[in-house]
Amino acid sequence: MDLDRIAALTGPPPAHVPPVDWADVEARLGVPLPADFRAFAAAYGPIDLGEYVWIWSPAGSEVPYQVRTLGWLRSNRDANPGSAPYRFWPEPWGLLRWATSRAGDDFFWDPSGSEDPDTWPVVVARFAHHRWHRFDLTMTDLVAAMVTDGIDWSPGHRTGPLPARYGPDLSLERPRPTPVAPLRPSRSGLDRLRAALPAATATRDRAGPWADVDAPADYRELLDATGPGTLGGVLRLLAPGGPDGFDLAAEHAAAADLADPPAGLYPDPPGMRLWGRMATGETLWWLPAWHSADHWPVVVVGTGWQRIDLPTTTFLAEWLDRRMDLPVLDPAASPGAALWTPAADGVPPAPPPSTRRRDPFALLATLLGPPDPGEVDWTDTERELGRRLPDDFKRLVTGYGEAVLDGLSFGDPVEHTQWFTDLLDDDEQPPFPVVMCGGTEGRDLIGWNATDPNPNAWTAVVERAGELEPFNGTLTDFVIAVATGRTDLIGTTPSWPRLRP
Repeated sequence: MDLDRIAALTGPPPAHVPPVDWADVEARLGVPLPADFRAFAAAYGPIDLGEYVWIWSPAGSEVPYQVRTLGWLRSNRDANPGSAPYRFWPEPWGLLRWATSRAGDDFFWDPSGSEDPDTWPVVVARFAHHRWHRFDLTMTDLVAAMVTDGIDWSPGHRTGPLPARYGPDLSLERPRPTPVAPLRPSRSGLDRLRAALPAATATRDRAGPWADVDAPADYRELLDATGPGTLGGVLRLLAPGGPDGFDLAAEHAAAADLADPPAGLYPDPPGMRLWGRMATGETLWWLPAWHSADHWPVVVVGTGWQRIDLPTTTFLAEWLDRRMDLPVLDPAASPGAALWTPAADGVPPAPPPSTRRRDPFALLATLLGPPDPGEVDWTDTERELGRRLPDDFKRLVTGYGEAVLDGLSFGDPVEHTQWFTDLLDDDEQPPFPVVMCGGTEGRDLIGWNATDPNPNAWTAVVERAGELEPFNGTLTDFVIAVATGRTDLIGTTPSWPRLRP
């Protein structure tokens, strides 16, 4: 679609549009975006089309909150089989939302049929009525159709023709300052590892043929150079035809009884594939979330699970440099003195237990990326509440904003506590002092057991269906548990939280 036609229909683009760092936005999403949408967003930014359809656009490197929050769709789909015939981002091949309407209609791209985003069809849905319709049109073609003739997308339901005008979308959260990208090593993970690790010197140390094995090219190239073996004394890297404990197929079969995997294991869809094992018991997988194996993210399964959108060898190099203290890993699953041990030397023993203390915000950063600290004055809130607030809560909201995780958001403790109080009957009192501070897309309230006079000792609680459910940890511990699938205290189906490049 020529943007000149859009301009002829709705008026010329605004004079000032927030710049977009498309490389960072697409890295955060884990998928490329259609070229016509990028051109539209660069020209128009987020708009309210015809006072009816909100079309979202990134600002800087920030992905709009409304694009990221699809947890309620997943939850309703899972609770009502047959209500939605699709997956939703960030699930593999999931629908990615780009607009919604005042009537509650959602507009998505469907990436399931092609790796080329410029060929993605548009899906329009009204989830509450289980209405779904596919249009073999691009996003800008559909926008033009809504303005010119309107679109019929379910029996008795028509959108448009819309008034041929637009305004700024005031429903979007105010963009936060674009964070400075963290410095990354100048060499790729593969180059760093090949420079650090010895080459395989004997035939018995080399990997077998990869002809019938789907695996990212960087991992294949690394294992072709080193052969299977143990990295950092604790992480077994597997290869086809490896000896006992290092054979890719045999170890995958042995791990097939993994309790409560986050997705189907190969050959079941989506086909997670094992490639590594920690001496502390955790397993490392590829998630076939894209057509090309070179784009498959890493999934680590241990105390919960964690998705990491980095190339496999970049992940390994970062872990070897002790920059990957993942919450799903045992504290002892960190690189030891032995840099590399060939597979012929056998399976490494389990390391001794570790007593090292871990910074919860360092763990959180591996899930949500580095924080982008803003400025929040908590004085008035604490004065109105009549209590001090936990330091970790203030650090969490100051660093990550109110929408911390897909489906999980935080806000004014005074307002949330009042909402909780309003839910109680006149003669009903909670069994302990409660302060609320967040929720899960209108389903559950999240807060603290405020019995202890020291707010930093408060433990998290969830109000769910009228009952207070305790969580043995701080609010930050609770966010980490939600992000890694370690708690079922909230009603929202967790997404795939990810470490972004």
